[in-house]
Amino acid sequence: MADSALNWKQKRTILTQEALRRLKNTSLELGHEVQCDNLSDFMLKLKDSGYCEKFRSEIIFSAKKAFDIIVENDQNGSRPIHRTREQMLSDKGARKSSGYNWWKKGDNENKYTTILYVPPTPNGELMKMLMKRESELN
Repeated sequence: MADSALNWKQKRTILTQEALRRLKNTSLELGHEVQCDNLSDFMLKLKDSGYCEKFRSEIIFSAKKAFDIIVENDQNGSRPIHRTREQMLSDKGARKSSGYNWWKKGDNENKYTTILYVPPTPNGELMKMLMKRESELN
């Protein structure tokens, strides 16, 4: 809804991504007319939700511009519109291995076994006390 509590920048981003999702999920072989029909339905929903014409046109312009870049990247072979299952699993594995054991890397290997989250206190007093005690124990 246009009168929801989100700010306009967030609404614009979210709605642009939704329009882009609709474009990406429409086969290119169906043609431009089917894409326009899908976006027209989306714009009608936005109109019913209270969004003005200017805002709706910004959404369409942004989504279409982003989609044109995606299609261009697909055509020149730099990035496909839709990733294969193998690519998704590969990306997932790369993300998992890159940040999963960050506290065990380098000189700190086997030094840390857990992470301690310290709630904020005035002037960081609790953190200072814990650091002092840790240095005494070490």
